Amino acid sequence: MTARSRKQPSPEQALGLGDEGAPETLSVEKVPEETASWDQTLQTLPSQTRAKHSEEFVIPTYDLIDDPVRMYLREIGQVELLSPAQEVWLCIIREAAAHLGEIRQTLATSSNSEPLKHTAAQLYKEARGAWRVGVRAAKKYHLPMADPADIVTEVIQQQEILLSSSLSVFQQYIGPNHWRDDPQWHPVIIQLLEMAMLLYLLPSPLLVCIQKYLADRGRWPRLRWIRVRLKSPEDIQDWYLQVEALALEAQQTLVRANLRLVVSIAKRYIGRGVTFLDL
Repeated sequence: MTARSRKQPSPEQALGLGDEGAPETLSVEKVPEETASWDQTLQTLPSQTRAKHSEEFVIPTYDLIDDPVRMYLREIGQVELLSPAQEVWLCIIREAAAHLGEIRQTLATSSNSEPLKHTAAQLYKEARGAWRVGVRAAKKYHLPMADPADIVTEVIQQQEILLSSSLSVFQQYIGPNHWRDDPQWHPVIIQLLEMAMLLYLLPSPLLVCIQKYLADRGRWPRLRWIRVRLKSPEDIQDWYLQVEALALEAQQTLVRANLRLVVSIAKRYIGRGVTFLDL
């Protein structure tokens, strides 16, 4: 089983949907247990306080500071603050790598003849399930829902470049809505984040096929269609290695952006009786 186990019934069972072909032996779509996880993941992003400290960074002038500290301030001042959408995607990539760690543990004990392809098919199934649960939550409160083809397109873009400046579907939904405190939007956004994380673990060529299918037919392809288009296990493994490397880079990028924000805030309190280093 590749997924983080959940007790809830699958969205397909809840909606009366299923795939043709042989029955699945893996557990199906997992859902709402991630709510606390995603809330904690996005809680301390720099953008939560950046708006109050978005002015141009200037190295403060103060007395008796060591040259290494001044050099550090000059270096950290060159780091650009992240946009909210970039922060969200860096967190999604980190979550994808964490989920990949769970997948590797499962693969180590798998008896399936093609475990990597089996895992990729399950990831797709869970992503589709997260989307369906999100749609159901949105319909309950008559909320507008994103086009899944647009989300898949954004996932493909993020696989190609770590910090994309393109318009983000997620920002359109997360930005205007105080979704953490909104009982209507909260379950919808959580499922969109989960869906994006799972799709991110699929190889880009497969995502391109899924995006085209969604754009042309307006519905998700069946699982059998996905299995036929899965590439070799080597391609899947190569992408998993890239995800792990990208997650490390995402973590460092978030750390640098947070440090940049800390220095920006601290310099506002210079001259109030506390040295800059203590701040």
